[in-house]
Amino acid sequence: MKVPTHSTDLRYVLGEGAYSKFDPTEEELKMVDQMGDFYTNFANNPNSPGSGSAQWEKYDVSKRGRHFHISLPNSQMRNEYHNGRCEFLAEIHKNNKSYLETFYGVVKKS
Repeated sequence: MKVPTHSTDLRYVLGEGAYSKFDPTEEELKMVDQMGDFYTNFANNPNSPGSGSAQWEKYDVSKRGRHFHISLPNSQMRNEYHNGRCEFLAEIHKNNKSYLETFYGVVKKS
């Protein structure tokens, strides 16, 4: 199974592999173009990814999972981020402060 790792999105922004070889397919070249458009349009107008694109919405703390999902052929706003994993981890943190010790070997003192 292929999964993205930290900074693998840079290849679509820079057009080359910063940490690994990048020989883009036709589909990946479309993503390079789309990401370039998003960054350029964001610099001109932070409220929109650009004309002809799906519109992203201002962050709303009451809709914590709402996010702009970048994908081909259409990017769009979505309601749930990673199938609720963030909410699951927040619930673990709320109910079990010692999980930090389990994962990291230390307890953060308040």
